[in-house]
Amino acid sequence: MKEKKKQIYCDFNPDRILIVTYYNKLMVLYCPFPLRFNKNIKKFKKGQVVQAKKVGLCTKGTYVFFIDTFWFHYYHFEILCYNL
Repeated sequence: MKEKKKQIYCDFNPDRILIVTYYNKLMVLYCPFPLRFNKNIKKFKKGQVVQAKKVGLCTKGTYVFFIDTFWFHYYHFEILCYNL
């Protein structure tokens, strides 16, 4: 008996990110987009709003964002979407 394989669609682009809003609406955010830090890291303070210039993927498949001259993992900040 043959097993059916799931098809997984993966779209990666360093200039945008796909997000799902609280209202289950799919949105595309194009770089630069605003982020707010959850804690103090390097020269950035908790609550500081910055712009993500690029989006990247780690070897484990998690997203990283380029801010100023540093790459940060997604869990260091909140993505701010103003037009829901």
